Amino acid sequence: MFVVLAVCSKDNGNSVEDESQVFYRAGQTEGDLLLTNFTYTGCKGETRSQSPTEHFELTAVKDGGLMIKHVDVLFNCGSDKFEAEASLDGQNIFIKELSVIRAEYLTTCLCPFDLGYEIGPLEEGVTYTMTITSTYDFGIDMEEYGLTPDWNETTITFTYSPTLSGVFSSSTDMTPTEANPHSSAATYNLQGVKLDSNGHQLSRGIYIQNGKKVVVK
Repeated sequence: MFVVLAVCSKDNGNSVEDESQVFYRAGQTEGDLLLTNFTYTGCKGETRSQSPTEHFELTAVKDGGLMIKHVDVLFNCGSDKFEAEASLDGQNIFIKELSVIRAEYLTTCLCPFDLGYEIGPLEEGVTYTMTITSTYDFGIDMEEYGLTPDWNETTITFTYSPTLSGVFSSSTDMTPTEANPHSSAATYNLQGVKLDSNGHQLSRGIYIQNGKKVVVK
């Protein structure tokens, strides 16, 4: 599995680009799945409810690239820096969108933002399952304090082609199903890391099996 990280910072509510910086993890080489051209808008208006207009726009670009625009994704109004990670394991794509925010800057409102980035290269004719998780990084060890950051997740299945173009609605289902302890399906944690264990060997928590959230109690 390969992971790449891109970082972007807020600039007075205007659309910002990361100047095509690509940050490689240990062992990363050019030719692995890349996430580049990361942009985002500032707060588009305060709210205290879910966004009915949240959706994803997917467009194929040259050289096996896929441009992703996440429209009206909700983050805390105090958000001032974003990061994005992408990883590929076989035909499973995992993307994590992070609002990096200090806890003392949290407010009681939410803001819709537009995030945009390009991933690739992808193979023509291959069907991918892409899981996109939007969450927070508060700069502390959440488990140490017994805390779990808010997160939302959408799974999109598509077959890549040079003419791919489509709009996908964001899933509002936040409730994971219970894991099948006898399942032999590949299991991933929420960071997109493939686990060697089957459901009955996993510790308590939430995982991804067959592109869906599952819980081990």
